Amino acid sequence: MGPSWVDPRSGEILNASVYLYHNVIKLISNWLFVQTAQADKDVRTVNIPDEMVGDALRYVLSHEIGHCLGFMHNMGASSTFPVDSLRSPEFTQKYGTTPSIMDYARFNYVAQPGDKERGVKLTPPRFGEYDKYLIKWTYTPVFNVNSAEEEAIITGKWITDAIKENPVYRYGKQQVYGVVDPRSQTEDIGDNSMKATRYGIKNLKYIMNNLESWISEGDDTYEYREDLFIGIVEQLAMYVTHVAGNVGGYFVNEVKEGDTMPRFAQIPKAQQKEALNYLFEIYNDLDWLDNKNLLTKFPVSGSPKQTIQNFMLRYILPVPFQVSQYEGLEKDSFTAAEAFNMIYNFVWKPTISGRTLTESQMNLQKQYIYMMMQTAGFTIKGAGKALTGEKPLDINHRQFGYTCCQGHAIKEDVIHNPVAGFEWRPLNRFSMTAKVTQADVYAYIAKAKQLMKQKAASASGKTKAHYELLLKMLDINLK
Repeated sequence: MGPSWVDPRSGEILNASVYLYHNVIKLISNWLFVQTAQADKDVRTVNIPDEMVGDALRYVLSHEIGHCLGFMHNMGASSTFPVDSLRSPEFTQKYGTTPSIMDYARFNYVAQPGDKERGVKLTPPRFGEYDKYLIKWTYTPVFNVNSAEEEAIITGKWITDAIKENPVYRYGKQQVYGVVDPRSQTEDIGDNSMKATRYGIKNLKYIMNNLESWISEGDDTYEYREDLFIGIVEQLAMYVTHVAGNVGGYFVNEVKEGDTMPRFAQIPKAQQKEALNYLFEIYNDLDWLDNKNLLTKFPVSGSPKQTIQNFMLRYILPVPFQVSQYEGLEKDSFTAAEAFNMIYNFVWKPTISGRTLTESQMNLQKQYIYMMMQTAGFTIKGAGKALTGEKPLDINHRQFGYTCCQGHAIKEDVIHNPVAGFEWRPLNRFSMTAKVTQADVYAYIAKAKQLMKQKAASASGKTKAHYELLLKMLDINLK
């Protein structure tokens, strides 16, 4: 981290330091492997070469020194780079993965096998295009003014003019209390979360399939491979949050009087639906996580697949309620009704088709019913741990993870955000509540109940028992 001490009367930085904790090398090594091993043969080892670790450490230190110079996190920086450009040798050699070292854009997880040999750069820039502008803006003296207010008018116009010239100069503050603007997410790269994540997950599958053959020498106890395996699961969880951030929010810009950017704008309906559909796709394609060849060698219990699926449901099932907060922001909004229908069809598609359910599908339907019941305000008798089947394993977000200036507690009564520089303001603090009624939710419970009644008669085995159990629970609680 890079704290500083500032004279509150003038803003002058009086003293600043960079602190490195003892195990940062391990973190950097895990980042390099999990995010770039698909493209970089040099990181497929227990001991990554010193020059590579040193280069990554230099990146971390540069970020912290940026704080010492007074710079805040710019989490929106990397969203100005097209995803496809991150596979371009010419582009990445010039710009790296982000226009700002003050972003959390680590390494190039979009790069594919063979890209490094073509010249694609896998690391962030030493000093980005936004950083050059930031140095100039912060440290260029303004002469012939009589007050800080007069100076602010001039320096404010510098920002307005710069953004008109190139969107790379737009600042995207860090979102500590949840994602509203998908452009300003941490640990992401590229201008399209879905496209970048497709590349990222493809690479994670490739790395998982080769982990055993790449890492064996020097890892007799399997400790390093286990650590990397957990890192892969955590990286996947992070990709899920990137995609989920595109549903149920809005675009936010810092503006002043006379600026041409809107203060806020709707996330296009097509983008939100694409993100939600992709979450469904990810959820249904997680068998590769339960790699028995590796899991049998680790002192790990449980199923990584089920852990991630339970984690994903925290982002999928509440979507209609999140969407409803911003419904009607502009014409052709993504509506709660559309989200409810998409999720209902996702959850109950195998039942509608009359198929025998898998364990994952039964768990999904059970969680859907209990979440809807609780949301509608019904007291659920005899539910036990039914909301999530069993309490889901909590992802240790190490890789979300290393955040400088970390440690501020998230409290409902504290809105000041020293990391971003400005507190987050809701779009309209008087109407930021879900517009979904109890009747809206009950309609989908009744629809699911009717469907299960129709299908239970022809079902068999565990599928039949699953339907009968849920129907019994609904009968008890809906009297």
